[in-house]
Amino acid sequence: MQSLSTEIAPRPPSDGRAAAIDRILGVAGDEAVRVGPERIRMGEIASRAHVSRASLYRYFASKDELIRAWTTRELETIFAKADEAASRAGSFDDRLAIGFANALVSLREHPVFRAVVASNNTQIVRSTLESGEAIDHARELMMERFNEAVHAGRLSVGQFDAAMSGELIARLAVSLTVAPETVGRLDSEEDVREFAKQYIAPLAHGADQAVAR
Repeated sequence: MQSLSTEIAPRPPSDGRAAAIDRILGVAGDEAVRVGPERIRMGEIASRAHVSRASLYRYFASKDELIRAWTTRELETIFAKADEAASRAGSFDDRLAIGFANALVSLREHPVFRAVVASNNTQIVRSTLESGEAIDHARELMMERFNEAVHAGRLSVGQFDAAMSGELIARLAVSLTVAPETVGRLDSEEDVREFAKQYIAPLAHGADQAVAR
């Protein structure tokens, strides 16, 4: 996948560091479910993850940074689940609609994100679903899927258009999670799937048609 960024990608962490980070993020998720993300404590995370506080702060400089890292990992899990749900569909529109519907339902039913929305805590919403890192990561994940569709011959789209469409779709999913009230009927996954076919798929096809002109 081509990247819009010119920054040099960081080297992957060593196995030991990667294992520690994975353990920390797992504990952070457990704590977020248990007490809510706004009430987790770095000391408790360090103790349960079997790392020192100094080590924890070397991996994550603040609680907000830890929460943002955990959020991006959860997004990857949600996207993987959506991919599995959409994998048997043939057309690009069907795959996008099924994947979007599955991802939106997963976001709405996620125990931590549901608690985040219910809390009405602007700071914690901005540290999770509405953080720049989360939106950027969701856009990159959408771009990967657009590029896969291009390679499979289901879509023709340039990198900038893929990024723009991906960001719009990601922001729309977040908005429908944080503020689900809408004039449309989105009560069930089937409702969201039909909505996505009618209103989400054209976002990608609009870029597709621009390339063709």
